[in-house]
Amino acid sequence: MRKILITVDWINEHIGSLSRWLVAILIVLVFSDTVARYIFNAPLSFGYQSACMLGAAIYAMFWGYVHKHHSHVRVDLLYNLLSEKGRAILDIAFTTVFMFPLMFLFIRISAQLTVRSYIGGEVLTESYWYPPVWPMRLVVLIGLLLLLVQSIAEFIRDIHFAAKGERL
Repeated sequence: MRKILITVDWINEHIGSLSRWLVAILIVLVFSDTVARYIFNAPLSFGYQSACMLGAAIYAMFWGYVHKHHSHVRVDLLYNLLSEKGRAILDIAFTTVFMFPLMFLFIRISAQLTVRSYIGGEVLTESYWYPPVWPMRLVVLIGLLLLLVQSIAEFIRDIHFAAKGERL
């Protein structure tokens, strides 16, 4: 079990680390498009939509990484008043009631949208570039799956800690 949890952590850690480079690429892309637009009065035909798609990819690829590091937004008003075991129990409850049902719903919808985009040849129409939508939708689906797997790993850790008082 520990090997599986370590593997899930390793995957999300490395995908998060690799995705950091997407931020650098996004900065270069937006800078280039801005220079082309305002200095040469010739915006890049692919600039805006590429930046949007890259931004979506960055967000999606970081979801599991952020969850692994417990860096997501939470209301700490009640959470900080609890003991570590109490926090684990609260995480178990909220993960069961909210996280898992929402993740399965989001994954189902995302998978349907990805397949529909691929089969239907859906393209973005905000420029003359007309890039296909399915690669961006696929990246979002992968990000959701990575978040789900990391959530399952954290859920197992919380159950183990609540039951035995030691971290996996």
